[in-house]
Amino acid sequence: MAEVTFKVIPSNLVDPGTYIEIDGDRAAGLVVTEKPAYITGHYLTLAAGYVANTPYQVTSAAEVADIAGRGSMLHRQAIAYFAQDKAGAVYVIPVAPPGAGVAATGTLTIVAAAGVTEDGAIHLGIGGQTVSVPVTTALATADAIKTEILAYLYPGGVVPDDLPVIVSSGGVGVLTYTAKSKGAWGNEILLEENPGGSAAGQKYPGGVSITATAAMGMAIEGTLAADYSTALSTITAEEWGDVILGESLDSVLDDAEAELNPTNGRWSYLEQLYGHAICGRIGTQ
Repeated sequence: MAEVTFKVIPSNLVDPGTYIEIDGDRAAGLVVTEKPAYITGHYLTLAAGYVANTPYQVTSAAEVADIAGRGSMLHRQAIAYFAQDKAGAVYVIPVAPPGAGVAATGTLTIVAAAGVTEDGAIHLGIGGQTVSVPVTTALATADAIKTEILAYLYPGGVVPDDLPVIVSSGGVGVLTYTAKSKGAWGNEILLEENPGGSAAGQKYPGGVSITATAAMGMAIEGTLAADYSTALSTITAEEWGDVILGESLDSVLDDAEAELNPTNGRWSYLEQLYGHAICGRIGTQ
């Protein structure tokens, strides 16, 4: 009989009992099946050759901007995703905004009775992104400050940018923010002044203050959500780890539940494809 040797259990062990040793020297390693992530969200204008509710593999947020439009929901989702995962397989599925919906709209009112009295910067938080606009004492009115902000955001009048809103003039000294696509999702776009606070050295320049329509939310609320059922149906038979939804209204969650349910969906005994749907919602408890 061939001698059985161990690396750890001593050969002179005589105590009765069962001893087990596992030697991983010849292990081939774990078999890992890569399961891609799918990101679903609104497009602004689809690039030529691309079709709504169809998955496309992408490798960068810039590529998504070319497909769905800069500052689109899908583009901004991709920016956030690729900031955390630069190596995994990622697909995007562009979906159309709700045609019958309303785009959320908010305003910021600039107060500067004597204009800017001290050089500085106006720090605006828009959807979690900070825009810092330099201002000087040459700006003598609130409307001049508004014009300076618009010129800074859109040099030469060119509108494409990564912000989730379009900023425009809403009257004397007033800026209007309009979500780039229709839907209730726009109600959760944060509009803030000096979002970093004193810790980031952010404060109003001398003589200037700004009033938002609300600390969070929009003056005109957006309504409705996109239909995600068709987008999800295109990947029903595919193996994936997560699908990221751009919205969280009940209708969207219903679409995800229909895809994932344990009776006849991905988690059923018939399919066993599994996966998770992820979305976010801003609110209070």
